[in-house]
Amino acid sequence: MSEYKNFIKDFPSRCGDLLLTYEKRSRFHGREVTLMLSIASAGLTIPYERIRSYHPSGDSRRYVEAKKMVDSLLKEKFLESVLAKENEGSWCRGVLNSHLGDPDSWPEMNSPIPLSAKEKNKEVLHHIRNALAHGNIYTLGREISTIIFLSETDYQSGKFNYITSSPDDFCKFLRNWFKFIGQLNLPQEVSTGIISDHYEDLEDVVNV
Repeated sequence: MSEYKNFIKDFPSRCGDLLLTYEKRSRFHGREVTLMLSIASAGLTIPYERIRSYHPSGDSRRYVEAKKMVDSLLKEKFLESVLAKENEGSWCRGVLNSHLGDPDSWPEMNSPIPLSAKEKNKEVLHHIRNALAHGNIYTLGREISTIIFLSETDYQSGKFNYITSSPDDFCKFLRNWFKFIGQLNLPQEVSTGIISDHYEDLEDVVNV
């Protein structure tokens, strides 16, 4: 088993490999949402946290150019960014007054509010990161039609902000995230052995 060169590019790139390698098989067995959430919990959360200024790893100071690229991405409008490329417009965001009961009974899910065109990547990624880290993940439908990510508005109100997406759009989002991660500028000494377009090459192989 080869060592990780780093946890902001090498590790998530391997997570992207897993998504592409097992995506079709997981769909055949009805486990595609399980696969996506499992991979996102590590492949999104870990690099997102490691590159932040306060993380004890010091990666934000070690990989300055990569940090600049991530900061630039976070400032972009989500629906216009590379992360939402080829999505089918299923992303929604609003406030859930109560998370009690079955998600299919939540009235807010009957007419969810489409994600604003002004919403920045920073807000969307931070919300999804919080939901994954705290286990605030729900789904709609016997055949899952929607993935729900909850993040508390505050600790006293009992209300939650929600972001929802179809499984297909979330899968596209993850693919786009891993492609972006694969393009981060890292010093040559930690990039050795990481092929810049490896993700695209693997995707071509898997889709044959």
